[in-house]
Amino acid sequence: MDRQPVLEGERLVLRPLRADDWDALFAVASDRALWAGHPAHDRWQEPVFREYFGNALANGGALAVIDRHRGAIVGASQFHDYQPDEDGRGPSVEIGFTFLARSHWGGAYNAEMKRLMLGHALASVTYVRFRIGDDNCRSRRAMEKIGGRLTDRREPTVKAGKPSVNVVYEIDRAAFAAGPLVLLDRQPTLDGEHLLLRPLREGDWDALFAVAADPLIWEQHPAHDRWQEPVFRAYFDDALAQGGALAVIDKQTGAIVGSSRFQGHDPAYGGSVEIGWTFVARSHWGGAYNREMKRLMLGHALGSVERVRFRVGENNRRSRGALEKIGGRLTDQTEQVEVAGQPAIHVIYEIDRAAFAAGPLSR
Repeated sequence: MDRQPVLEGERLVLRPLRADDWDALFAVASDRALWAGHPAHDRWQEPVFREYFGNALANGGALAVIDRHRGAIVGASQFHDYQPDEDGRGPSVEIGFTFLARSHWGGAYNAEMKRLMLGHALASVTYVRFRIGDDNCRSRRAMEKIGGRLTDRREPTVKAGKPSVNVVYEIDRAAFAAGPLVLLDRQPTLDGEHLLLRPLREGDWDALFAVAADPLIWEQHPAHDRWQEPVFRAYFDDALAQGGALAVIDKQTGAIVGSSRFQGHDPAYGGSVEIGWTFVARSHWGGAYNREMKRLMLGHALGSVERVRFRVGENNRRSRGALEKIGGRLTDQTEQVEVAGQPAIHVIYEIDRAAFAAGPLSR
């Protein structure tokens, strides 16, 4: 098994760790809060992390985790302790010694990193092991979200000078294939009767801003100033950087009439993704266009995830009404974010596979 591959995903690139990565990686690791709850809770200190770093280089199998949009190192992980046939079940390897910058905590980054590493490893081994501190609740929850099975193995160890216990999780080929680490294509081409949705491109700026420059589109939207060019430029650049953004094309005229996004893919509990950042020209407001766009996007997403989330400004009556017409279920979740320089409450709607199949968009 190649324990130091280059693995490329949508958001991350994993490549072999090098000695000259020290400064960038320690800049991440020196965040003390990163190690709260970790058995090696003193790893933020330079001498302790220097030992970790030296062992990673010496043992082989260590990978630097790169944010591909920023080009910055945001963490590390290792393929460790390859066993050709430890227990009669075939070869295995451990994935571990993993950490990510707190800016990259959350389902999407952890899921992508694990998906890349598991996919690579399970092409050569029968199962993959994960050792986690018994009281490291955050890492245990993350492991369970991606389908890790807790074994009955418990391994005494010493961390930060104190006795500790590691528990062992496993994921085998069958569990990986059937599990929640599904790969959702967030930039498909979706072809309907009236609309074509395709990946947003840098060259779409002029046509899309010509639509977005209408102030009445944003009248009830929390980002009510998005018709202004500097504000919309930030929206457009973020859409390209995040991935998942689609241009909405009127098939009859060939003109761009709006945009939407798939964002925030979370593999937990069957998987979910958010559809949002949506707007269309006022000439295309109305049930037929909105229904078709949502039907295309929901049908695509729900082929890979169990449910789709929609975040809507609490006072955006037009968007809330449109969601309720297509079967969106208002949850009890709310989020407060700053938009246009002001705090704005957003409510969360959901549509799952069963509701989509039984709802108005399937008729």
